[in-house]
Amino acid sequence: MFILLLDVSPAGRLSAQTDNSNTEKNDTIPPDKNRYIYLKKRLQLDFDITLQPQQQTYFGPLLQINSNENEYYNLFLDYRKGELQQLIVYSRQNLRKLTIPPSALNPGQAGLKVKLTLFQQQKEFTIQIGDTLYTISNLGFDPKAGYKFAFVADKEKVLAPDGKPALQISNIHFIETTNTQLSKTFWYWFIFILIVDLLVFGGVQLRKKLLRRKQSASASQLESEITITNNESSVYVPQTVNAIYLFGGFHIYDTVGNNITKKFTPLLKELFLLLLVHTPEKGITSERLKELLWFDKTEQSAKNNRAVNIGKLRSLLDTLGENEVSNKTGSWILNLNLEQIYVDYYDYLSLAAKGKLTTREDILKLLQLSKQGSFLYDTDYEWLDRYKSTVSDYIIDTLASYTETSVNIQTEPDLALQIADSISLCDQLNEYALQLRVNAYGALGKHSLAKKSYEKFTKEYFNAYGEKFSKSFTDIR
Repeated sequence: MFILLLDVSPAGRLSAQTDNSNTEKNDTIPPDKNRYIYLKKRLQLDFDITLQPQQQTYFGPLLQINSNENEYYNLFLDYRKGELQQLIVYSRQNLRKLTIPPSALNPGQAGLKVKLTLFQQQKEFTIQIGDTLYTISNLGFDPKAGYKFAFVADKEKVLAPDGKPALQISNIHFIETTNTQLSKTFWYWFIFILIVDLLVFGGVQLRKKLLRRKQSASASQLESEITITNNESSVYVPQTVNAIYLFGGFHIYDTVGNNITKKFTPLLKELFLLLLVHTPEKGITSERLKELLWFDKTEQSAKNNRAVNIGKLRSLLDTLGENEVSNKTGSWILNLNLEQIYVDYYDYLSLAAKGKLTTREDILKLLQLSKQGSFLYDTDYEWLDRYKSTVSDYIIDTLASYTETSVNIQTEPDLALQIADSISLCDQLNEYALQLRVNAYGALGKHSLAKKSYEKFTKEYFNAYGEKFSKSFTDIR
């Protein structure tokens, strides 16, 4: 069950209650799909999302909302059975990935059921999935604009292997509720207070408006650089065909999009990673493989084990595309046809080879990699620590250096927040990331979020080190 609630009542109060005498209920969105809906009423949209029982993965659009001011808002479902279920919400000004909690899933039924509540209040979206509440700031909804609602999933059907739609949307209800319960006295007081506020704070509001315009222009520029466009409604979507990911954990997808990660036993996984990361360094010797994987075996036994497991690895990699595991030069290497197979780690190596990054294009590429998650965070080998440290240090130093010289936090707070998030994924208790986040929220006028970020950091700092963080909130700003 998906419930969309947009509340822009004059009092600004959010309510799921409806007055039946003032409610219009339809089974479309709305009956005239060419009519713009103006958010001066409370709007509620609810529907069911059902996946076929045998569906293992699904990525596709669910809902698209377009405004008469050429703004757009989209909702995607990213479902990988047993691994990841998330909703992707994005607009011109924002993109968020929201994990669907296990409590929202109904394992006993043939598919996925999601109950979600979403409403607009002072340009903030709050999305509730099960018992989990997400707040999305700066999504861009304007109560004065008109909006059209459309289920993109109905127009862009994704088919299961049996030819049936992989996802179905049903039980659609669109509810418009007028608000006629407010007294005239309330309106008199409301208008009076509004006039006083405008007279007292007019100058301040004008300054904030000019600053928001600068921020909006900066966000639009950043958006165009990462190819999120209105006409194509595109969003960065990780490739799930012929792909190897090490950022955000270890994941591998074959030529038809199946996630084959679980087919790698612990030994095959370590052998594969040894070959993958050592190949750019001219490979790894048989002696080093024995030392790391078969140190307790005799030479002959280690050789036999190596031959058997490399054979198994070759069989798995054959489902990816053109590749070769060889020992022609005296060291073992993994040759992958990078025109067929995507490897995020090799994208990172290409950027790192440039040294200090100075262009916005390169920085955005690094952000796109790093925001997926830290490098092999779910994998621990003693030999891997060197690579993890190198990757982490490079991302932190590069992003921090670029921010200090080329990012204006006051006019580019969204970019500063992205950089802070990527640095924090590498180092959860990075003080520079905290400073960036606090100042960026301050530039956006979201001082409560700045304070909460500081409090969360100090709590984690105390848990990690057993002592209080030495700097006050004022010191950080």
